[in-house]
Amino acid sequence: MESTAIGSGPVLVASDFSDAADEAIRQAHQWAIRSDREFSALHVMGTAPMHALFPKLHVQDAAEFVTLEKELAERLSERIRRCTGGEVQSSRVHVDYGNPYVAIVRKAEEMGASLVVIGGSGATGLKRVFLGSVAEKVVRNAHCSVLVARHAVEGSVVLAATDLSDPALFAVQSAAIEAKTREIPLVLMHDIDRWPSLMSGLALLGPVPIAPDEETMAKQRAAMLGILQSQLERLGLAAEIEVTTEGNPAAAIVRMADNLHAELLVLASRGHSGLARLALGSVAEQAVRYAHCSVLVVRTH
Repeated sequence: MESTAIGSGPVLVASDFSDAADEAIRQAHQWAIRSDREFSALHVMGTAPMHALFPKLHVQDAAEFVTLEKELAERLSERIRRCTGGEVQSSRVHVDYGNPYVAIVRKAEEMGASLVVIGGSGATGLKRVFLGSVAEKVVRNAHCSVLVARHAVEGSVVLAATDLSDPALFAVQSAAIEAKTREIPLVLMHDIDRWPSLMSGLALLGPVPIAPDEETMAKQRAAMLGILQSQLERLGLAAEIEVTTEGNPAAAIVRMADNLHAELLVLASRGHSGLARLALGSVAEQAVRYAHCSVLVVRTH
């Protein structure tokens, strides 16, 4: 089953041999099987020490480095067998060195990956803020879609968040495919800004506008429900629709994912190259950091 947004390239999972990485391996393997894509895994080790003043030591280090690389590849293969119950071709297991997130992003580009899968902690409370820096940087910089994998919650939904932009349509389509494949409901949500003119008023040092009354917000909510239903009909999809009025999309999305016990949260991020990639939307970035469930960031181009 194919997603028009994610594409047909290989699925690359990054592993540091942690429990979170094992969950990433399981989800990446399932994703590859479901979508009939090649499955590859990568482990990144530190840079080999260099001894410019002592060439003999450098040769010795290089030999030890090659041995270590082989051992890590074997360990990664064994980890995959343990997590998936199947064999993996040696050509699909990679060991690299250097900065982990740089190596992951580079390998994904080299192999033309359509999806990178990396583990997330899935912690609750204040610990949520500590999404691994490697995972966060991969999400920001990868050329393709990224799945931050956390342990699945049973009996839940796939939640797609939309800001009504064109990239968000691809995310909704991807979410619908995942919901159908997992045989769980799809929920589509949008958060309305209760204070659309407040910031501009403050920026101009003008009078602070009065918050919309409940009747006005109810009308806006009804109008948004109609817009979202029209989008679903245009895409040929069916989903439950939720419209919130927090005016804080990231917080609303995370709260909705919590309340619905979402198994997967799907968001969109525009695809860029070079320095422009660093500007992952703040809403997507915060949702990735704080959500309790797995988060798929669909990169569109």
